[in-house]
Amino acid sequence: MKKSIKRLLIAALLLAICVIPIKNGPYDDGGTVVYQAVLYSYIRWNQIMPEESDIFVYQGTEWRFFPKNFGPLGHPDIK
Repeated sequence: MKKSIKRLLIAALLLAICVIPIKNGPYDDGGTVVYQAVLYSYIRWNQIMPEESDIFVYQGTEWRFFPKNFGPLGHPDIK
């Protein structure tokens, strides 16, 4: 009985570590904030665009799931 409770607690702890995000940012690009967990990342974009762009500030959100959540921080729509 004790062994199964221990295993259940360890599994719950590992799941919590994989799912609870850590806040990174704001970055110097205008205030982009990244919430990073092991299994996913949530990015709240707030980028100041260059003067030659049609828009002044790009704002949006993006979800990235494992294993692509550890890549570089760069929005694929913005070159």
